[in-house]
Amino acid sequence: MSKISSGVNCMPSPSTNHRRRLVLRIVSFIAAVSAIGTAYWFTRSPALVWTSSPQIGKTGRHLSMLVPRDWVMGPPFGLQETDARWTTSFRWSPPPDHRPKFLRWVLPYNPETAYVRVSIYWARSGNPWGYALRDDGHIKTDIWSGSHFASRRVVFYESHTLVTTDYCRTNRPAFNVTYKKISNSLRIE
Repeated sequence: MSKISSGVNCMPSPSTNHRRRLVLRIVSFIAAVSAIGTAYWFTRSPALVWTSSPQIGKTGRHLSMLVPRDWVMGPPFGLQETDARWTTSFRWSPPPDHRPKFLRWVLPYNPETAYVRVSIYWARSGNPWGYALRDDGHIKTDIWSGSHFASRRVVFYESHTLVTTDYCRTNRPAFNVTYKKISNSLRIE
């Protein structure tokens, strides 16, 4: 007597197993890349780089300071110049989003409110600013409307220069890591 096969196979076909393994590999790869990217994003510190201002008046000197990497300096504003005095301000801020419109729509990016503003006051001699100039090294910090602020006034007596700096960020962890470094980095060279 011969056995008659019922034609029912209880084992899944090899192509089904292959598809499941392929899907599992793809999902595992995406999860691993996402985990690595997330770890990098949350553990990297905001990098600071040295930058220089344009020339201070006709002194041949420049202000050097630390600002967050990739921030761009806008045009100088508030310029007032005479033979005896020179005053201007500069502002560094995060770069604008230049991605194509489609990418901005698919992957929206809400930039934080952030800037470093520096005002430079130079005088040929004396104290034309009308108040006592002292550099106590104190950094004033404040929180206003969800933004974190740090400001400092530094007097460079040998070059008759007063520099005020204001640093603002809504990203508190980035602010806490960088505000002292930025505020204490001012140099006249």
